[in-house]
Amino acid sequence: MEQLILQYIEEQPEVLARVYATAAEYSGILQGMLPVPQVYLVGSGSSYNACLAAGFAWFAAAAQVEVCEPYEFLLRSEKGLIKPGSLFVAVSQSGQSKAVLQAAAKAREVGCQTVGLAASPKCALAEVVQRLIPIACGEEQVGPKTKGYTATAATLTFLPLLFQGEGRLGEVLEDSRAEMTRYLKERETIQALAADLKDVRFCYIIGSGPNLGTAREGALKVMEIPKIPALHFDVEEAMHGPLMSMTRDSFVVVISSGEVFTPREAALLDILQHIGARGFHIGGGKILPLSQAHVPGDFQAGNPITDIVPLQLLSCFLA
Repeated sequence: MEQLILQYIEEQPEVLARVYATAAEYSGILQGMLPVPQVYLVGSGSSYNACLAAGFAWFAAAAQVEVCEPYEFLLRSEKGLIKPGSLFVAVSQSGQSKAVLQAAAKAREVGCQTVGLAASPKCALAEVVQRLIPIACGEEQVGPKTKGYTATAATLTFLPLLFQGEGRLGEVLEDSRAEMTRYLKERETIQALAADLKDVRFCYIIGSGPNLGTAREGALKVMEIPKIPALHFDVEEAMHGPLMSMTRDSFVVVISSGEVFTPREAALLDILQHIGARGFHIGGGKILPLSQAHVPGDFQAGNPITDIVPLQLLSCFLA
């Protein structure tokens, strides 16, 4: 299975190009629905993580953006908190998630405009939402999703960026493909880091802002592929209780999360280096052992479309 997953990971720069073409083709669907009072991005599992990763991009389309799991949306609906005319974006790579289908049906019932994202147009989700946008990831014949997750996060990110013009989206596409290619060229570095971590029994993955979604997805991949228990934390959360439980048989991955988080990220790295934590820091297409990482000197703002790649590779090499 791991070799097939590695093949899918290597395909991801080309997947981004397909996603760009799809987003440009379907952007008119959203433009015809805007403006809206609220946007809800709703999914489960990897789809929810992709919503978190892309959520900040949607402030280009609406002043209020909420990322919800399906039952959270249903609870808000029961409380009368959903404004009619809001945009509900249902995300399910398979198009079959029962919880997402239930939330999408409720969204239509309370007067939301509904759009679905799924890998195939022939799915149950297409029967529930008003319009379906395909996730251009291609076939993925394994349970743990890699290129499917990346394609979902990219689709969700690219669609609202089109409101800033195709030039802006083209710039993001080229930057993301270049950064993803740099990560893929670090395959041997990640493989060597994984070899040094073969004795680990627990994993912590830390990221903030859009890269909280990346941290969640990375933890999921570590649990799904090498089957190592893993937790994700926000940078600020990680500065408290989690630090007390780190031992020599655990490892830590810190994902660069952008300028606003730099002071706390730097403080976290100082603590991790002081206690001799094992692991590495990623961002800006670079990967460094924790012992060598410094913020802000070594890393730029995080990119949730690409920063998942080292974690996908690590998960395969730990298996």
